Amino acid sequence: MLKYIMPFVLLATLMTSCIDYEEVRLVSVNETDLERITPEGVVIRVKATVDNPNEYKISLNTKDLKVYLNGKYLGVANLRDKIQLKPKKVDEYEFYMVSEIPADGNIDIGTLAQGTLMGSLRLKVEGKIQAKAKGITRSIDVSFDRNLTM
Repeated sequence: MLKYIMPFVLLATLMTSCIDYEEVRLVSVNETDLERITPEGVVIRVKATVDNPNEYKISLNTKDLKVYLNGKYLGVANLRDKIQLKPKKVDEYEFYMVSEIPADGNIDIGTLAQGTLMGSLRLKVEGKIQAKAKGITRSIDVSFDRNLTM
C-alpha cells in the first residue's frame, strides 16, 4: 500500500517546491465604516488596497484579528467572506469584519452608543490574516488604527 502512496507524496512535494511565493502586503486602509451593532457582534466594512505580486490568485481567511474600539478590547474578528486577490495586481478590496461581543458582556455599550451618536469611534485592528494558494499558507501581518465613519 505504501508503494502506491509514495509517488503521490513525491509529486505533491515537487509541485509545491517549484512555486515562487512573494509576500502579499496591505498597502493602505482606505475606508472603515461601522455597519451595525447587534447582540451577536459588531460589523465593520473595510476598503483596503492590497498588493499581490504573485502570478496566481490568493485566498485570504481570518487567522487572528484583535479589535479595539476607543482603546478598549472588543474581541476577535473574523472576515465574513473569503477574499480572492487577483494575480499580479495592486487593487482595492472591500470586505466585512465581524467582531463578536465578549460572552462576559465586558463591553461598554454606553461608550459605543455615545460614540456612534457623536461619530467619534476609533477602531484599532491588530493580528494576522491567512493567505492560501496552491498548497502554500502564509500569514500577513495586519495593523491599522482609524476613525470609524457611521
